[in-house]
Amino acid sequence: MMSSDVAGAVRVARAAARYEWTWTRANLIRFCENLGWEASDTEDGVTVTTNLVVRKPTAMIYLDAAALADLEEFDQDLLEVVVIVARAESSETSAATQSCFTRIAAALSTTLGPGTHSYPSGEPAPAWDLEKVFIRLGMVPGLIGLYLVNPAYQASIDAFQDEHDIDD
Repeated sequence: MMSSDVAGAVRVARAAARYEWTWTRANLIRFCENLGWEASDTEDGVTVTTNLVVRKPTAMIYLDAAALADLEEFDQDLLEVVVIVARAESSETSAATQSCFTRIAAALSTTLGPGTHSYPSGEPAPAWDLEKVFIRLGMVPGLIGLYLVNPAYQASIDAFQDEHDIDD
């Protein structure tokens, strides 16, 4: 059975859309505390346990790595946060994961409006380009994540994809 928290995904997206992001580690810790999450900042990075109702309620934190710092493009150290909003059992089918993804995307669209990005087919993608955060819903086999992305980082990804004619 797919373990998902649709209401939790909406709550996180709404909080992220309203938050005053500065994209620093300290700012991330405050965001987590505001949501009642456990976050610890160590020399090795930030670990986060969320209060979403999913198996292994975690968020993955991606910080500006040394390779990216060498490019001197980013002055913030936080690139993106991936909040796990659904996790499948090992025997879960891709159809069940897709169905769950569709439900979460619909709930997010009701809250945030239609997506601001499109798939190559022209259909709206579950992604929202907001002033202080880029929010998108992503899926890999057995896992659905709500991505909270630093807009400067997302702009660099978009520019690279445009330059190299890469579709999402």
